[in-house]
Formats: sequence, C-alpha cells, structure tokens
Amino acid sequence: MSCIDRCVLKYMLAQNQIGMKLRQETVQQQQQQQ
Repeated sequence: MSCIDRCVLKYMLAQNQIGMKLRQETVQQQQQQQ
C-alpha cells in the first residue's frame, strides 16, 4: 500500500463516520418532531 492509498482510506473512513453521525442526528430530530 502506498502512502496515498493509506491517506485515501483514512479519508474515506472519516467520511463514513461523519455520515453515520449526521444520519443518526437527523433520525433523532425526525423522531422528536413526531
């Protein structure tokens, strides 16, 4: 694995974690509204 590959993998993992957090927050907001 080259350095660039590792950087890309780290970036993708970070994006995944951020996306999951945002999804959880939006789900919680929708549940609160109902």
